[in-house]
Amino acid sequence: MKRQIEGQLSVFDLLREDIDNPEEEVQVEGVVNLKTSPISHYKVSLCYGELTLIIAILRDYVKGLDKMLEDGDLPINEIEYEAYYRNKFLGISDKISEQIEYNYEEKLKKCLKKLQKEDSSDIGEEALSLTMKRATKAYEQKQREEEEKKNETDTV
Repeated sequence: MKRQIEGQLSVFDLLREDIDNPEEEVQVEGVVNLKTSPISHYKVSLCYGELTLIIAILRDYVKGLDKMLEDGDLPINEIEYEAYYRNKFLGISDKISEQIEYNYEEKLKKCLKKLQKEDSSDIGEEALSLTMKRATKAYEQKQREEEEKKNETDTV
């Protein structure tokens, strides 16, 4: 059975659906490193699926940190996280999503619906397995009872 954090989009579902299409690269231009002298300009190429993966990672990371905050296990200052990091991570995710016209929430709903279907099919499999076990036990019990009756008849 698959184990997944509730509300987390499966990275592997994303990999299967969106990545592995290098012809569809997205150009990220105007990336500037202000810390170097002279200022350096970069052009980054990523395929669409890689960008959707970055979005999912940022969103899932925020969900994980939110859960840690809820449980009181956040490894950084809570105020700093809520005031800066959380908004920063979600802002980056939103910016990329908007630019490539990707809807994370829609994709998440689709993924969760798919997982529910898979879980419901597991229940049928488990029920069938349980039925087979019960039938096997009942058959074995019946065989033992018949054997005991036969042994009693032979001894009398």
